[in-house]
Amino acid sequence: MDVKDTGKPIVSNVYAYPIGKHSHINGSNKKQKLRLIPQKSGDYKLEDLKAFGTIGFAVETVDRQDMAANNNGVYTISTFYNGLPNFEIDFRRFSFAETKHLNRLIDYEHYKEHDERLQKLFIEKNNPLSLYNNAIDQGYLSIAAGTSAVYQVKICDFKGNETVIDINIQGDETVPLDVAEEIKTQYYIQHSESTDLAEGNVSVHFPKDTFYDSFYMYFSVRNDTLILHKPTLPVKKTFTISYDISQYAEADLKQLYIAELLGWNNFPSYSSTKRKGNTLYTRTKDLGTYVLARDTVAPTITPVNFKDGSWLSKYRFLKVKIDDDLTGVSNYRATVNGQWILMEYDYKEKTLTYDFNDGVVHDTKNKLKVIVTDHVGNSTTFESTFFRK
Repeated sequence: MDVKDTGKPIVSNVYAYPIGKHSHINGSNKKQKLRLIPQKSGDYKLEDLKAFGTIGFAVETVDRQDMAANNNGVYTISTFYNGLPNFEIDFRRFSFAETKHLNRLIDYEHYKEHDERLQKLFIEKNNPLSLYNNAIDQGYLSIAAGTSAVYQVKICDFKGNETVIDINIQGDETVPLDVAEEIKTQYYIQHSESTDLAEGNVSVHFPKDTFYDSFYMYFSVRNDTLILHKPTLPVKKTFTISYDISQYAEADLKQLYIAELLGWNNFPSYSSTKRKGNTLYTRTKDLGTYVLARDTVAPTITPVNFKDGSWLSKYRFLKVKIDDDLTGVSNYRATVNGQWILMEYDYKEKTLTYDFNDGVVHDTKNKLKVIVTDHVGNSTTFESTFFRK
């Protein structure tokens, strides 16, 4: 299938990264956003930068086809250092099993904080992706004092349209004034080893190779609130969070669940919770803040295209909307005149739909009964009568 595409890939952002505490860019040891200067040709130049030590780059880029506004990925990204090939990302093919590691391709922390996907033009340790070719020094550049260099990025789409970014780099050993703060805590996570953390009634188990890198983790428990670092770190494997609930009354245990606090308003989002004895536990791949929460509100069931006592002779479908604000719908069951019927659940629309063509309903007067249960056992029953000829 030949799709018309005459436009060049679009570049939104370029960032430069000092690698290690002895490297710096434009007088800073922190990641730097570089100013893009569009050219008439559709290519870009960047402001000249001063750097020293080991550095790397990342770009945010998309491609669009003619007469379509949706953003697509690009086909290849190649870099050249002083005219020589330095690094290439080729998106032609990769294993489906690698998909979970794409968080290693992008600047994951930047994505979580700014919703921008910066594709790194260097390969960090423990990156299993097979997208890379011709990676000289893993894509990193070593900038010496008093040198001048030209770094070029070429971005191609599937049709061969190419966007070029030119960057001039001056080696400058001047000691930076802006130095990234090195954060240390009492909890150092060695990525190649399993780790168990515990405080109060909360424990966390990280299997071996849960993370790509070793790092200092922030771990704190206050009452039933667990602060587990920040959700800006990519996680390779599922880890386990456990709560000892032996101090709670048995009557309260049924409605307890583990929730992750999300967004500016710390909304408690249900994390699939299981119970073993006096322990509640969840398996997750998200760092962040977790709490023990209670769900006392039953699900809601609302008829969509009928009312109690309606004649539905000309209707093919019967629909009800089901919802649960806290832990979500766990299961549902529907019957007509005591006989089970198949209702299809649309997760996005939160609707259950029954097709009368299945031949189950034969009577004129019919009693519909729908039972919906959430993940902690709260249940709602909806009953209604409808008529059909």
